[in-house]
Amino acid sequence: MKKSNLKILASIIIFFIIGLIFYFTVIDKVGTFSTTNYYLDTVNQINVINTRKSKADKVLPGSDKIVLDIHNKMSSQMASSEVSKINQNAGIKPVKVSDDTYTVIKKSLVYSDKTKGKFDISASEEGVTTDGEWKKTWNAPARRRSDARGKSQGF
Repeated sequence: MKKSNLKILASIIIFFIIGLIFYFTVIDKVGTFSTTNYYLDTVNQINVINTRKSKADKVLPGSDKIVLDIHNKMSSQMASSEVSKINQNAGIKPVKVSDDTYTVIKKSLVYSDKTKGKFDISASEEGVTTDGEWKKTWNAPARRRSDARGKSQGF
């Protein structure tokens, strides 16, 4: 190989290496990337930490889709959601639900048993259960009450 061809090849390799360094340090930086949306009547932020932007751009939309799917199934604010259909048909007829909704309800009942009813998935939309206890915070003004020990709890 001629000396001039060797110089050209070396120059190409050097420019290629410089290009790679530029790409990985400036364009495809490692950092924290996030997406924020409003689902399930609250703000949801998903963060991907210590990863490249190119990977975050692939992961974040998929993560957002998962939360949106949960929202579409379990939102009490959407008339078409499975949870709303359960509420609309309560005492009338059974409602078929997805495995996800079923699992959440089943696990909620376990927590209700463990907390002796303090965790109550049957709290009404207005925030008051059949026993008059304040349970939910959405669609309701901020309230404070004292727990059994006299400590104030914000709702």
